[in-house]
Amino acid sequence: MCSKSTIYSKKNPKLQIQWEKSFDEDSMYGGESVIQTKDGGYVITGEAFNRRYGNNIFLKKVDKNGKEEWTKYFGGDQNDRGYSVIQTREQDFVIVGTTGYIGKYGGDVYLLRTDINGNEIWSNKFGDVGNDKGTCVCQTKDGGFIITGSFQTLSYREELLLLKANDKGNIEFSRLFSRGNHDGGFSVYQTSDNGYIITGFTYHNYVGGGRHVWLLKTDNKGIKEWGKIFNNSYSEIGKSVIQAQDNGYIILCENSLIKTDYKGNVEWESLGGGNSLCITKKGDYILLNEESEGINSNLKDAVLTKIDNSGNKIWDWSFGNKLEDEGVNSICKTKDNGFIITGTKDIDRVWLVKIVQ
Repeated sequence: MCSKSTIYSKKNPKLQIQWEKSFDEDSMYGGESVIQTKDGGYVITGEAFNRRYGNNIFLKKVDKNGKEEWTKYFGGDQNDRGYSVIQTREQDFVIVGTTGYIGKYGGDVYLLRTDINGNEIWSNKFGDVGNDKGTCVCQTKDGGFIITGSFQTLSYREELLLLKANDKGNIEFSRLFSRGNHDGGFSVYQTSDNGYIITGFTYHNYVGGGRHVWLLKTDNKGIKEWGKIFNNSYSEIGKSVIQAQDNGYIILCENSLIKTDYKGNVEWESLGGGNSLCITKKGDYILLNEESEGINSNLKDAVLTKIDNSGNKIWDWSFGNKLEDEGVNSICKTKDNGFIITGTKDIDRVWLVKIVQ
């Protein structure tokens, strides 16, 4: 049985915005993922409307002060979006997302690799006739890549997808997992035993069903070892998962943060979830979320929440000035112990914010 933490400190964090940038050329629809690069700058991926090619995946590189260095576009001629970007040990960039084509129903998982300047090295697509997408990519210890997302079958049933590719983008294995009518993966992480931990959701559309957090552990071949479903009283999605120092797991959900042991048994649950998280040097968790001004309002603030490694909330800190249709999607801890955040500002502009403490 999980315990829900209620300890809360009113101590104000010493955080401030160092700089913020917004980019709106070619009607960018928002940043989905951001990382700090090895040269101290940042790269962002997401979706942009390109006047020549339509909706494309973009990869944008900025320097340490947020000044744009270059932007690249990838994809077909319809409905392409990047959901996750990483920098490899070789300093290249790898993006996973979805790509679609005019005249073809649905989309495919799209995996692509670029050099350090954003020039495509290779790309690969995986899918069938349904709406398939990749939502998270990590580089594995063997230099390949592990991807999670969703795969739609011929009967329009969505299943959680786990996909392993080598360093050239060639598929080594693909696995589908299903518990409900609609399932999907949002985050994958290679574990200390060289297996994989995945979180996402499982959804049942019968009366009394609903959407619940799903935690799934596999071996290094993608064979299922165990799975856990967390049946909260509210609809939930597992947005991010990492392995904790004690070999348990931390799962960021929409409304909570869950800590489990190495078998997926809940040790504690802290109210207050989000869209993305990162870990501090002390082992605390920084959650990125957003809050609306009211039920029927499009005005939102971005919110950072600090949770200690026992599940106690330490502080909340909001920023954004209640801008219309604002959203935040990704946070990354920076080398100076600050944070870089990306999302959407004013419906169709990429928002990039650097925070220091």
